[in-house]
Amino acid sequence: SCALPAPAYEEPRVALYQADCVEVMRQMPEASVDAIVTDPPYKLSFMGRDWDKEARLVPIKDIAFRAWFAGLVAGEGCFRIHKEKGGAYYACHFSIKMRADEAPLLRALARKIGAGSVSVAVQETNELSDNPMVAWVVQSRADCWTITGLLDGVPLYAKKQREYDLWRRALQVWTDTPRGNRWHGPRDNSAMEQLWKEMKGLRPFDADLAESDFDPLIGGVYAEHYAWARE
Repeated sequence: SCALPAPAYEEPRVALYQADCVEVMRQMPEASVDAIVTDPPYKLSFMGRDWDKEARLVPIKDIAFRAWFAGLVAGEGCFRIHKEKGGAYYACHFSIKMRADEAPLLRALARKIGAGSVSVAVQETNELSDNPMVAWVVQSRADCWTITGLLDGVPLYAKKQREYDLWRRALQVWTDTPRGNRWHGPRDNSAMEQLWKEMKGLRPFDADLAESDFDPLIGGVYAEHYAWARE
């Protein structure tokens, strides 16, 4: 007979992060969490404490602008994963296209946000209109990340939210994928190609969504909890 050795005791590994929970969770692998135990601020101004007031985290003027901007994006914004050079390269683009007499608004947005450029182009003439159009186009990684800083945590609702979530995933992949070189070969575009295909799948009319009873009109403090719960 023989005695089996006692199993070695291992100290549990614990990591503590003091940071924005949405930013930390975004760095975690997908489907890697088994349980969440949390007691977040409910923004009820409990006992008059400042940390429980709704205006604590983001100045009112900023959240108001972000909510207005999200409304504009929900109606006029376009999130694209752009395929270039026959699939040799994929990039994230964001744009808003409007009638040219709205150019002052888009130029003001480009200046205020510090991202993208505005250009006016003549629309092809048809029997309905030959009005020139103006487009605000955001193409660089840095400028695209600036847009996410405005839209993260502000629900866009329904189909536009799904497009933004996918576009944002693609932006992270675009940022994290190493550039190709002569020693390691061309850039690996497989992940971006898959996201590009998924984005194309969101474009057609969705009859199930049209018939759904989902109520997207959440607001106020719910939007804040929506941001961390979705992540």
